[in-house]
Amino acid sequence: MQESKSGKSEKYVISSKGPEVVKDKDVQIPEVQNVEDKVGDDQDVVITDERVATPPPPTPEKKDDAESSKPKKTTLPDLKFDMFHDATVKDLTKKVSFLEKEKAKAEADSDKLKKQLEELTKANEEIKTVCGQICKEDNDFGRRCG
Repeated sequence: MQESKSGKSEKYVISSKGPEVVKDKDVQIPEVQNVEDKVGDDQDVVITDERVATPPPPTPEKKDDAESSKPKKTTLPDLKFDMFHDATVKDLTKKVSFLEKEKAKAEADSDKLKKQLEELTKANEEIKTVCGQICKEDNDFGRRCG
């Protein structure tokens, strides 16, 4: 590598050609027919094929104007339809009231059991104090408690 006057080295890149493409000389190009515009006083378009239009859709039969101007009455058949879900609301109301009664019973049982627990806890404390006193008296006499 050669160094230039500025002190920087110059890099040379060697490139190679890609693979050569074989040109096929036997390809024939089709000839294009010349189209000439006919310019004249009357420029007419000549239609060679006639295109048949599809027929329009059938129109409904028109009734008398007096009949069509009258508002149409629509009647709904008698359906036993619960629009506001009254039956479902009634059923759910029954279930809620039953559950509220059961909840009240469960709370009463819970309160009763809490009172029993308090009474038994007091009784247990009394028994412990009595046992402690008896054991203390036995120790005073030299007997071992336990």
